[in-house]
Amino acid sequence: MEKATLPTVSILMPVFNTEKYLETAIQSILNENFSNYEFLICDDGSTDKSLSIIEKFQRKDKRIKVFRNKNNSGRVSKVIKKLATNAIGKYLIVSDSDDVAHENRLQVLTEYAEKNTQHVLVYGKVEGKNEDLSIHKHFNQKPFSLFDLFKTNYIPDGAFLMKRDAYEQCGGIDTSIIWAEDYHLRLKLATIGSFSYIDTPYPLYLYRWHDTNYTLKNRNMNEELDFKKRILNENLKKIGTFHFQNKNHFEYTTFIYQLAYISTIKKNKKEDLLQWLEKLKSLNLNTNITPNNITKLSHLVDLPHVTDIPQTLSWISLHQSLTEEL
Repeated sequence: MEKATLPTVSILMPVFNTEKYLETAIQSILNENFSNYEFLICDDGSTDKSLSIIEKFQRKDKRIKVFRNKNNSGRVSKVIKKLATNAIGKYLIVSDSDDVAHENRLQVLTEYAEKNTQHVLVYGKVEGKNEDLSIHKHFNQKPFSLFDLFKTNYIPDGAFLMKRDAYEQCGGIDTSIIWAEDYHLRLKLATIGSFSYIDTPYPLYLYRWHDTNYTLKNRNMNEELDFKKRILNENLKKIGTFHFQNKNHFEYTTFIYQLAYISTIKKNKKEDLLQWLEKLKSLNLNTNITPNNITKLSHLVDLPHVTDIPQTLSWISLHQSLTEEL
């Protein structure tokens, strides 16, 4: 008996009372040119006709797998976690139940990911539109930068494809996060591997803005700041002391995150941070390095844990990379 081929992609769709947009969202995925996927949909206790719409599509397409929560879970992160736990594809992608996928979305993302296996996440252009998709609002089309990612969430759901093993390695989605759970996940993913942006002449995904958007209803910038601080503190405890001479992605990412955090809190200009790096570089080259000097310098931007730095560091490559990031 021939062994069944596993799907390349697992598409995850949380649903809650989106009957108005759901058929369009599901059909846009079924219309995609790339077909080697499984489509996992979870109805999170909807009180409208969402479940019947999902089941209608399931009867037509065996790639669709339906899950249902009798009562609403209250957090989309719980639904995504449930779907991801049941996924078997090499890659994961989340599609919202009120948005629209371009017919080439999965084809573009998977082809690039398969040719550039060093990346744990690849993403493409997203266009934001009004409720009936008649008016352009904005584009999300920014090349990747760790510094900018920590400053702001500019990679929305729908057009980013992540490796499932990387998702599992970083601990998956955190169900304690109410708002920006996808952003929190991307910040964790970036600490274990690189991201890459794919520029296309058209958006791979249409994001629909309307009054019942989950993001708009649950927007909480204080929670975002709290989980950024939590990520930093957890990472710094794991690192202890930075050793820049080693090409350690986790340490490098955490260091960039610190710079971005300081830039946000203290409203430092990028030029000020680069000046600080120059001072740190100069101090490293000084033969009279002492822990006190390092401590004094780190206080310029309140950078904890930059202590006991070895005298022989790859500052040229580090500083060049940081300059590019900033």
